[in-house]
Amino acid sequence: MNQKIKYAALGIALACTGWTGASAEQVYELNPVTVTAQRMETTDLKTPAAVEVLTADEIQKTGATSVHEALKFSTGIIMHAQGPRNISQGTMTNKAVIRGVEKGTLVLVDGMPLNQSGRYNLEDIPTDSIEKIEIVRGGGAVLYGSEAAGGVINIITKGKRENRIQAGIGNYGIQNYVGSFQSGDFGLTYQYDHTGHISKISAPTLENSMRSGSPRGLYYDIIRGEHSSVNWRYNFSDHLFFTHTYSRNSDHYRYIYDGIDNKANKGKAYQNDLHSTEENIAQLRYDDGNLKAGIYYNRREQETKKAIAGLNKLNEKPAYFDADNITHSSSGATDQTVGADISNRWEFKRGSFMVGYSLERDLMKGGWQTFTK
Repeated sequence: MNQKIKYAALGIALACTGWTGASAEQVYELNPVTVTAQRMETTDLKTPAAVEVLTADEIQKTGATSVHEALKFSTGIIMHAQGPRNISQGTMTNKAVIRGVEKGTLVLVDGMPLNQSGRYNLEDIPTDSIEKIEIVRGGGAVLYGSEAAGGVINIITKGKRENRIQAGIGNYGIQNYVGSFQSGDFGLTYQYDHTGHISKISAPTLENSMRSGSPRGLYYDIIRGEHSSVNWRYNFSDHLFFTHTYSRNSDHYRYIYDGIDNKANKGKAYQNDLHSTEENIAQLRYDDGNLKAGIYYNRREQETKKAIAGLNKLNEKPAYFDADNITHSSSGATDQTVGADISNRWEFKRGSFMVGYSLERDLMKGGWQTFTK
């Protein structure tokens, strides 16, 4: 009697768990995610690295208008910004830090390195032209060289684009317009982003500047920020394409005095800064999965114009500046990169073998500065 009860109890327990004899033959497959962390297309489960992929749909849901904004929603990356909504300050551009490695992030666009003089201007790349973003964290990115000590961000652009127009407006003078177009093998995406006046985006400084002599009590406003970009791509075949991106940005800051040491100058502008960046990125790329080859060209021109109030030398306190005695200065720099790379991978039954070669020439011109009263 007891034996029958045991068999009955076992049958009830198996029925409750939904177990059947056929379950041992059922196979469940996860949707594979294709990544290029090993310089070839493979699934994320076969990649010996910490990989995260942001798809075009996921990026669109975040509402981000640039790669810099989109990466804020990833894990393991600290995004630094000089101002809200893609706004940077000349050479002090926004940056990404992976796993705490300050200067170890390599940024690629379709496999082309974007880093120049430690900068990559992620705020200049519109999200509407992106198919996906692959983030490789840690030493698994060793295949890409010494610049990838912290990790790699590989931005893959769309081969085909949908025809659409998008517009958005908001407070603080925010405007965003996007248009994309595809005809046969030719695709184009244009984006314009505008930010208006935003007051007091920083707290007043607590000490006088030892380097420039500027007074304490300075905070800065954003007067205007404009970002425009056009990206086009032509597909010669399924494996060969040419792409070009042109972007131009202009950001205007104003440093205001809060009157902490001199009430007469409260609310007056001590300094106006106008930062502008113009960039051209071009690439001819071949990729059949195993053989990858490309030549690329990247040129970035940056200029900063300043209007600074003169300090009143009759007073010991730097806070007594002369808002009508303005000195104008202009400085700039040009970065230019020309490069080529080729790699091939051979597959065998027990593994694979890859050989590659990269050649890159960097040229920087900068440091010039002019002053006028």
